[in-house]
Amino acid sequence: MANLTPEEVHEIRNELDELRPHFEASLELVASAFNSYRKQAGKFLIRAIIPRDPKIKELPRIMKKIRKAREGGQNIGIRDLGDIIGLKVLCPYPSDVDEIIGWMENNDMFQLLTPRGKAKRDSETGYRGYNFDLTFPEETLRIYPHFRGLKCEVQIKTMLQEAWDAWTHDVVYDPETEKSPEEGHKHLFRLLADELMIVDKKSEVLKSQILKEARAAERRRRAAAVMYFTEAKPFLATFGIADVKPLKRSELKTVAARLDEYVRENGVSSIVCKSTMLIGLIQNDPYYENLALQHAESFVRGNVTFAEAYAVKASVCWARGDFDDAIQLTERAIELAEANEVLSKDRKLVDWKGNYAYWVGEALCAGTLENPGPRDRAITYMQEIMTNPLFSAEPGFKDTMGFLEIVLGEDREAVNRGRRLIEEARLAVGGEAVDLAESFFVKHECLALAKLDRLVGRS
Repeated sequence: MANLTPEEVHEIRNELDELRPHFEASLELVASAFNSYRKQAGKFLIRAIIPRDPKIKELPRIMKKIRKAREGGQNIGIRDLGDIIGLKVLCPYPSDVDEIIGWMENNDMFQLLTPRGKAKRDSETGYRGYNFDLTFPEETLRIYPHFRGLKCEVQIKTMLQEAWDAWTHDVVYDPETEKSPEEGHKHLFRLLADELMIVDKKSEVLKSQILKEARAAERRRRAAAVMYFTEAKPFLATFGIADVKPLKRSELKTVAARLDEYVRENGVSSIVCKSTMLIGLIQNDPYYENLALQHAESFVRGNVTFAEAYAVKASVCWARGDFDDAIQLTERAIELAEANEVLSKDRKLVDWKGNYAYWVGEALCAGTLENPGPRDRAITYMQEIMTNPLFSAEPGFKDTMGFLEIVLGEDREAVNRGRRLIEEARLAVGGEAVDLAESFFVKHECLALAKLDRLVGRS
């Protein structure tokens, strides 16, 4: 390999020293873009974002790449190398890799220099993953002009691919000698890599099944939430919503304008919060769900000692899937009601205790409840309600008690006891409440059957 002249070595060293702070800053920008996407997409999509160590490739290795390229007739410099800086992005599943690459291809902060097909790696020694070179578009360069011409390498892999890479890197890849493993060893490395690929594929099947079940459970939960908020239907009917079904864009625009006008003239109320949440659920639109939360927060701020304001906000949080917030807010509503001589004897207090127990059951299903206090309090509330002859026969409370039995049940007998309660609740309902009862029954029966399957597998 032809040596570089002392002048060329000096020039490369000086250029690297001059560009070093810009390389470091550009690497931070790329890492921050991935971290922002990680927060937006959810913590389970990306498990780790790891800058290379050292962050900037060492000078001897840079000069070696430049010498090799020039020997082949390519007169390149530091700015032509795509891996002076780099980072790894590690994901649990192969489908996560595809999702991240899709985001990279449509990102405005940087642009890919490597097409997806060319970036894919599948070497004879078993190395797998995607290696992309990226640079910065004009929009970014207007803010960071010193990044012009700089490149960054981004490796996207599953965690198992990274495990194989970490395990074999020092054996397979020797930057000093550039020797490859013997053919027999290559074959063994490839076989081991293939075993890990099979595990990756099997885990993808498992992930798909879990997500399918989770999405189905969420659809059932949202359907039940829609029915829960149907008390807002008469109010929405005054704005032109005659039924609980998705609206056309023009209809939604009209209803939203009328609702905004109502809020400006009358302020935020319980029915405004619930109506907005119902629109969000019907439309499956996060904007209206967030707007409902904003209304509920405004309702609480304007009525800090009004127990119902906290209960209303709690119901909005529950419908959004924010179960822990729903529990804390309902607890506050109960505290205020019990401290009030009139409210302490009001039927609403009993309903809020039932709601509290239900929110706790939801949090237990979601795995977000770590403190046993709310669980114990929920059991106490339901025992209090179910031993009171004024309320124990009511379908809504029977359904909640059955739901808790299913969630907390540790054996088939307990789960089936819960199933009997929710069936009794369903059969006892009549009139307009039938649809509401059916939505919750389906949700709870599916949960019970899934739990019974797990209990059979455990035994």
